[in-house]
Amino acid sequence: MNEPFVLLAAPEKAAALADGACLRPSPPMLLSPAERVYRDGALLCVFRGCIYRCDDASLPCASPEEYVLAAYRKYGDGFLDRFEGKFILALADAEANTLLLARDHFGGFPLYYCCGEDFFASGPLQQLADCGLVPKKLSTEGLCDYFSLRFIPAPDTIFEGIRSLMAGHMLKVRCENGRVVTEERCWWDVDCRSENMLQDYESARELLRETLLKATDERCFDGRNGVFLSGGIDSTIMTGAASTLLGHKIDSFTVGFREEAYDESPRAKIAAEAHHTDHHLYILDYNEALGELDKIIAGFDQPFADDSAVPTWVINRFAAEQGLVNVLTGDGSDQIFSGSSKYFIRHYVDKIMKFPKPLRALGKAAVFALPDSSASTRKMRKVMACVDMDPYHMRRRMLQLGLDEQGLTALLKGQVADFENDAVARLYAVKRDGTDELTNTLYVDLKVVADGAMMTKMGSMSRMAGIQTHMPFLSKELLTLAFRIPPQFKAQGTTGKVILKDAFRDVIPAELMTASKKGFMPPVADWFRGPLLENLRAALDAEKLEAMGIFDAAFVASLIDEHVSLRANRAVPLWALYVFSKWYDQSF
Repeated sequence: MNEPFVLLAAPEKAAALADGACLRPSPPMLLSPAERVYRDGALLCVFRGCIYRCDDASLPCASPEEYVLAAYRKYGDGFLDRFEGKFILALADAEANTLLLARDHFGGFPLYYCCGEDFFASGPLQQLADCGLVPKKLSTEGLCDYFSLRFIPAPDTIFEGIRSLMAGHMLKVRCENGRVVTEERCWWDVDCRSENMLQDYESARELLRETLLKATDERCFDGRNGVFLSGGIDSTIMTGAASTLLGHKIDSFTVGFREEAYDESPRAKIAAEAHHTDHHLYILDYNEALGELDKIIAGFDQPFADDSAVPTWVINRFAAEQGLVNVLTGDGSDQIFSGSSKYFIRHYVDKIMKFPKPLRALGKAAVFALPDSSASTRKMRKVMACVDMDPYHMRRRMLQLGLDEQGLTALLKGQVADFENDAVARLYAVKRDGTDELTNTLYVDLKVVADGAMMTKMGSMSRMAGIQTHMPFLSKELLTLAFRIPPQFKAQGTTGKVILKDAFRDVIPAELMTASKKGFMPPVADWFRGPLLENLRAALDAEKLEAMGIFDAAFVASLIDEHVSLRANRAVPLWALYVFSKWYDQSF
């Protein structure tokens, strides 16, 4: 929503905040102007996003807002099940004196809100923080999320007293006896119970192919359609599904890098030629990206430290410059088909556990004695650190690309959240008793990583560029199906996406089928030892940190010293601190 919409119980607060259009139930409900508003009698709908499919052909559908209100009149609170889209919405019912807010089944846009006994407000995060309804104070939970995960998953935000509605959730707000009452419920989720798993591999493979093709077709619009093509499995499948199998004319977009270690553009070219796309390649010199950092950091509602946001912004900007509006991406596949190396941690740990305990202890000591100077060393350390953990803490550690609990405690001067009852712990418990351990891990990653990191990154950067990105892997039907596919069909040993690659073998060129990922990340470690070092020191100056009152300045100084002296690679926590400092300057 571009401007806040507010439901208030106290008339004096209504008078103080009445900037916008007003419905007049009692107590007053204020709705500020938004990009797309539709009124029908006592109902008013504020809608942002798009609808891919309307399931009730009897309802008017000249616009998404008109269809939404018609579905609400016919089905009540069940109206969200009657269409699929990428959206957030607010639906005010003056007769019922209620305000209903919802996010789509998988979080196309963020939706922030705050409430008290006599007010409710929803709108842009920074506006809510600045409007005076709640004290502008940083959240301990949000800080721990951010410096541990590198992002802040819903329902937490960086501000205390402001929440983010989870994907697939709705929030009903009403007034009772002069007080605001809220009722939140999950209106859509996947069913991943072991008892409902598909047992026939061939049937599952055929159904997967059919379902993904349908989702891809629904997300291709009239006119030009694009695809972000890295040359990896997911984007190659998207390209082949849209272009070769469905016959849509596709423009493909690739960012190549002068640094060969990061450059996947030759692979993307193979896929583009195989599927006859109109291919566009942008070669990025990372020195060029340095000038874009402040803009990229400012493009997020709250601190976001996934440094792959840099090339994500570049490819969205590039597509926009070529006149594209609608672009397909392969995002989401890793979290539902076990496509990342972190999902194989159990495989490695089980192998190590076959050795006697003294040998395991010796191996662990040897690995941690190695210099922290390479990606392979850091991966070995993570594996060895997980050896003596239970399944939950093992999986949790693999989520923590930032600081672990010990590092957070040092950084935040002991002011840390309850790690045993945070968003990750609560989500892990939701499905744990009914499903297998890997499927439960994928479920948590879908809710935490795919929504909080992947969707936030792509959504924020695409909106900043004026691009609409669409993700067929995250369709309702595909997600529902994916969580009924048993883990042995997805991962075998250290190979993931087994059934997905098999289902679309005909559109994946042979030379790409087993190619390893090179990554999509800028050389932050080198930047912080070179062109960004002085900026880093200025952003994390001890006097500035002391004024914030959040961080242990001596601990931060030690991170910088270890990184610059090459004793350890501290690029991840330093990038998080650098981004936070920039965000803090803009927000306070």
